[in-house]
Amino acid sequence: MAVWRGLTLTLGILITAAAQSPPCASDESFNAIANTCSCNLTMYITTDSLPTPSLHCLPDQMRLNLSKCQLERNRYDSENLHLLDPSCVGVQVNEDIAQIIINTSISSPTCGTSMTVNGSHVVYANSLMIPAKVSTSGIITRNNARLAFDCSYPLSMPVSLLTVLRPILGVIALTAPEGIADLEATLEAFTDSNFSVPYNQSFRDVYVDDPLYVSVKIDNLDAAFSLHVNRMYATPTNDTNAVPQIDLMTDGCPSADVADLVAVMNNGNTNEARFMMKVFKFLWADSVYLFTDVQVCSGYCIPVCSGEA
Repeated sequence: MAVWRGLTLTLGILITAAAQSPPCASDESFNAIANTCSCNLTMYITTDSLPTPSLHCLPDQMRLNLSKCQLERNRYDSENLHLLDPSCVGVQVNEDIAQIIINTSISSPTCGTSMTVNGSHVVYANSLMIPAKVSTSGIITRNNARLAFDCSYPLSMPVSLLTVLRPILGVIALTAPEGIADLEATLEAFTDSNFSVPYNQSFRDVYVDDPLYVSVKIDNLDAAFSLHVNRMYATPTNDTNAVPQIDLMTDGCPSADVADLVAVMNNGNTNEARFMMKVFKFLWADSVYLFTDVQVCSGYCIPVCSGEA
């Protein structure tokens, strides 16, 4: 009879607490005693390996997603996952199923993240430490696990801005080779040397021999790297293969034939390159399109142009 009274009391607590229960994922059940959600382990089967994680290499961070309840079913402690730095822990997010998500920044690497550079890529790496779960009887039946992961980002990429000079030059997405990661560069024109007044054809006409100030920038670029514009050229159409092509800059310096049209203000020592360009016009066309080839380099890569020390 004491057992049945205990069950009756437990049922009463469940009914009372249901209205205040936290939202549970589809693979969780409400635990009335603790007033929390707990994994419904009957939905999973025990395996000898870790659940397959999902790794997302984002422009400014690395993100790992793991199934919380599959970890629990496999007798791992889902509440104490951490990166090499123990202070960098996972958090639970309910996206249909309960997941543990761990983020770590790459723009300012923390959490024990290491950075290496080879000839073509910068690689950020870390490890997820997954402790074994202690059973209610006080025993451990799994080894602790360590999951190494890394994200690679390219150092070189082509940049094309298929936007006519008449409006403000817009934002283009840079897709890295082999689809490893996406970076984003901004190419804008300004009417002042402080780069504070964007050029917009709706408010101001542009005339031949007017100075324009051109900025090429990658936000959130790691301070260990710099942006370098190798080539800037112009065509009368938005076709990169159009003829003629006027080389305004080659190898990061003003081209000899148009040296009086372009002046380099900053190139290869920050996340932004800046230039002064005098406006010119094609005899047979009203539009001028600009294209650039951009490279990310480790440290500084300031070009030494003819006439400079």
